[in-house]
Amino acid sequence: VRAEIEALLPETQVIERGSKALARAEARLKAYDTAQAALADEKAVRSTLRTEREQTAGVLIGLVFAAAAIWIALISVINTKERTTEIGILRALGCGSRQIVALVLARAVFTGVAGGALGLIAGQLIGAKIGAALDGGAAALTAGNILLDTKQLLLGLLAAPLLALTASWIPALKAAQKDPADT
Repeated sequence: VRAEIEALLPETQVIERGSKALARAEARLKAYDTAQAALADEKAVRSTLRTEREQTAGVLIGLVFAAAAIWIALISVINTKERTTEIGILRALGCGSRQIVALVLARAVFTGVAGGALGLIAGQLIGAKIGAALDGGAAALTAGNILLDTKQLLLGLLAAPLLALTASWIPALKAAQKDPADT
């Protein structure tokens, strides 16, 4: 009877007097369906937000790498200009261009490894601190909530020296081309 009335009058609420258990079961089922729909909507929103954050992070990481490469190149240029007399003396003592390039690039790689390690540590500490603040300050900053992913560690310790090596390549070549008589 109930189904027939709902079919004829779709916007009418039919209440049965005799079956409270059935009404409760239907209310629970409706609440469950509503909750499932709300959860599905929330998952979709969170997925969209995550995708947007990842895209933004991808752009920012590229910009940071470009800025870091420029910064490292400038520092390498300044370093080689400050060490012009040193390089001239080494050239006068018989060091070849390859040795001068290797000297400048070795310093860049060493600086890159040290900078990468310090950057990873600082990034993890700052990330944990920001994460704790976003959680309402409920989580204290401890060694337990600082996660160091092996892939991130290896990527950071390989990317930083490679970036430093690449950015220092041109200043190293310019330093190797200097005539010892000009210094």
